[in-house]
Amino acid sequence: MKLLFNKASPQHAAPLTALQHVCTDFLLAKGIRQWTYMSKGDIIKELPFTYVLLSNHTVVASFCIKPYEEDAAYATRIAVHPDYQGAGIGKAICTWLKGYEQPVYLDCWNGNEKLKRFYKENGGHIIGVFPEADYEICVFCF
Repeated sequence: MKLLFNKASPQHAAPLTALQHVCTDFLLAKGIRQWTYMSKGDIIKELPFTYVLLSNHTVVASFCIKPYEEDAAYATRIAVHPDYQGAGIGKAICTWLKGYEQPVYLDCWNGNEKLKRFYKENGGHIIGVFPEADYEICVFCF
């Protein structure tokens, strides 16, 4: 599968909203409650930080990169459409993050052993486990 990494633009707001909702449904069905639904307005506010991954002009994945302190970035809302999971897209995102101009941090629900193993296998280094309101997150650095 050929993937294009592009900065998101206003034309991506609707497909990004749909992607975020289908991924949130998928996570909730698996008992992973780290995400909440984002409105289209919230998606639009995040566009300056958002990248989309396109396959045949279709948004199949996305993520946000935001500044974090002076010399690092934080990746959030990494989403791969469930229909495209297992096709190497997550690995491509990790490779892209490793090549970013600054260290990139990201987190996941600490109970998601499969995702934690995936991040470790694809170059992420665990920084630590930290409490949130009603769960713990595991923070990685790429």
